[in-house]
Amino acid sequence: MKYKRILIECSKNYAAKILRNPFDSSDIYKKSAFRWHKEYEIIYVEKGSVQIKKLDKTITVNAGDFSLINSEEVHAYSHISDNTDFLIINMRKNVVYPYIDDINKVIAFTIDNNIAYKNILKSLKVMYNLPQLDSSFEVIKVKALLTNILYYLIKYCMVNNPEYVSGSSSEDFNYAKMAIEYMYMHYKRNITLAEISEYIGLSASHFSKYFKSKTNVTFSKYLRQIRLEKALMDMSKNGVSVKEAAENNGFPNVNSFIVSCKEICNRTPLETLNLMLS
Repeated sequence: MKYKRILIECSKNYAAKILRNPFDSSDIYKKSAFRWHKEYEIIYVEKGSVQIKKLDKTITVNAGDFSLINSEEVHAYSHISDNTDFLIINMRKNVVYPYIDDINKVIAFTIDNNIAYKNILKSLKVMYNLPQLDSSFEVIKVKALLTNILYYLIKYCMVNNPEYVSGSSSEDFNYAKMAIEYMYMHYKRNITLAEISEYIGLSASHFSKYFKSKTNVTFSKYLRQIRLEKALMDMSKNGVSVKEAAENNGFPNVNSFIVSCKEICNRTPLETLNLMLS
């Protein structure tokens, strides 16, 4: 069974990626392979139904309803017909950081509060029916709707001890999980492919191919993602400068931080920070 780590590029206007009827342009959601990513994912179904497979269960989302997939939660879409209409929002994990005390906690949400459910559903319906999600005028409304969704998630739905499995419980994923944990422990210093391969117990060439097959990105890009995540947190929580954030979080220089941020977030660190705090 394949488990893919998916990289999601957010809109230039929001700390999120919003897709409406994504099958019109891509069949990525039709593929049955399990995937996981850092972003929180919300799917709202306007017409038809969608089945979401998780490691331990399958959920059916019918017309007029929605479901939430937490950051790092393994999932796959299945049994979706071409005439199904729906909206998918991938919200960056770091949007919750300004509102929590410990940014190292695994923050998850469960929609078991009726007030939150009704208000989030209302925002999703409004967003689905907007004529253009990225027009200059509609951007204001979309930002307000995303903020409203985030408000109800944080106020009513936050849990600190999620039951879902982060990544994969599959044995063939264990080396990747070890590597990711090692990167999170040592991201502030220079980690080489040779070093992490030796730690895992594989040759460098074998580990490089293996890691990309499990996470869908190279070891070096995954490490840059971790450093970027931590550097942006540093700026958000501690008010450090772009240069200090780069130095504190493993980037060889400030230019490397800026280039990585533009590559992954489609904007500069300051632009990304302003979007996180807006």
